[in-house]
Amino acid sequence: MLKKRIICTALLLTMVLSLMPLMDGADMIASAATVHDVNDSTELTAALAIVDDGDTINITDSFSHNETVFLSGVSIDLVLNDHTVTIENTPGDVISNGIAIRLGEAIAPPSEPATLNVIGPGTLIAKGNPVSEIGNAINVLNGSILSIDDTAADKAEIIAESAAGFAVFVQGENSTATVTSTTGTVSVQSNGTLTVNGNVLGGVNVILHSTLTVGGNVNGGVFTSQGSKVTINGNVTSTSIGVVVTVQDKNYFDPVSSEVTINGTLTASSTFIRFGGGQSRRQDRTPTQYDAVVTRNGNTYRQYKAPLEFNGSVFVRELQVPPPVSPFKDITHAILPQQSIDAINWAHANGIFNGWDGEFRPFDTLTRACFALILWRLEGSPEPKYTSPGFDDIVPGVHYKAILWCQENGILNGFGDGTVRPTHPLPRYQIVTMMYRYHTLIKHRHAEINSNALDRFPDRNDFPLIDRVPMQWAVTIGMIRGMEDGRIYPNTVTNREMGAMVLFRYTNQFNKP
Repeated sequence: MLKKRIICTALLLTMVLSLMPLMDGADMIASAATVHDVNDSTELTAALAIVDDGDTINITDSFSHNETVFLSGVSIDLVLNDHTVTIENTPGDVISNGIAIRLGEAIAPPSEPATLNVIGPGTLIAKGNPVSEIGNAINVLNGSILSIDDTAADKAEIIAESAAGFAVFVQGENSTATVTSTTGTVSVQSNGTLTVNGNVLGGVNVILHSTLTVGGNVNGGVFTSQGSKVTINGNVTSTSIGVVVTVQDKNYFDPVSSEVTINGTLTASSTFIRFGGGQSRRQDRTPTQYDAVVTRNGNTYRQYKAPLEFNGSVFVRELQVPPPVSPFKDITHAILPQQSIDAINWAHANGIFNGWDGEFRPFDTLTRACFALILWRLEGSPEPKYTSPGFDDIVPGVHYKAILWCQENGILNGFGDGTVRPTHPLPRYQIVTMMYRYHTLIKHRHAEINSNALDRFPDRNDFPLIDRVPMQWAVTIGMIRGMEDGRIYPNTVTNREMGAMVLFRYTNQFNKP
């Protein structure tokens, strides 16, 4: 009896062991990644309908696909095999909004993130539909990843094109995309990361702690804010403003540092670098802190976190980093704010203002002759064409050539009695008029003027009507601002500290010297 039991147990164990390889094999077959050979658009549609995590779409011929490629919750490889696949949602249907490639989706509830790894050699072209509501070429959202496999001998190329929306739109924490080049603007938001190995034929928009790296050139403006980082290894060419760094009001976003680095050249038709912000600013900041940093051609530009004023629309300025320590013993935080110290140090470093015996004397009055000398130095001290002045009260001296140059260029005019009154104090409205003439007659620049710029000042009519347009211009660009009581004080005599500040604001606004 015992012998029969042993035999039965042995037979049962043998049967179980014999079945185990079959069960393992069945599991392996069920979980094995599938290779989908795709020859045309129809086969790609069929493959996308059944694709599973870990699958491979193997391209066996070049073709165009006129439907959105949407992936959610899967990680797949796209092997191009030296072919070209063009994806464009030509119908531009409402569901996809004309987006060519969608990885993940920021809908409620959001879809699962997806990963698309493109393996070369070969080219993947994504085109956003130009007549659709959105029309982005590529969306990478909600932690999704678009990557180019760099283990192959010949890397794949991913080219994104959009005439209406973004060529590439990356949004969300851990959302990462790498493409070869784009035609159209790119946008990175909310902790996203985008790498463009080549050129961006469009602008870039990087906000909310996001990162963009461009290996080539950018043909458009650069906009960034709220703790973001932009690195452009090539050149930036813009038909408007070159770089905009916006620092949001603390009531909306945390005002942390944003950084822009341009390793090539920066060319723009108007302001090179502009910093903008909200109406109110934090007051609890030390002078050494800053909101934003822009580096180009080895020069660094900073927006300080010192209290800022509001000029009626957006705060605008560019700050060149001045020498860290003032050469003047009377320039200290005890008597001057950080912005004034920066302006004075900058003016001295650029040879525009000098001092006496280690003192700057910031509260000494600025005369008409002194400011003529300052503008002459700002322009590089050119040799005047006039050999004698047209004014009765000008004699040879330190201001002589400067006054001749200002006279021949229409910057400094005289009075009806034949004098120029060089030693007379310079009121605020006159320094503005001289700056306006320098801007338009010497630099030949367009004067941006808001005709309503003076409306908020109750003393807006307390100076000659002939100087009204220059004052409107100065307020429009933020060179002159109102005082705490809301007045502009056009007749207040200008001192040396105020003159340095006006020059500092102007030259940084227009990137000179």
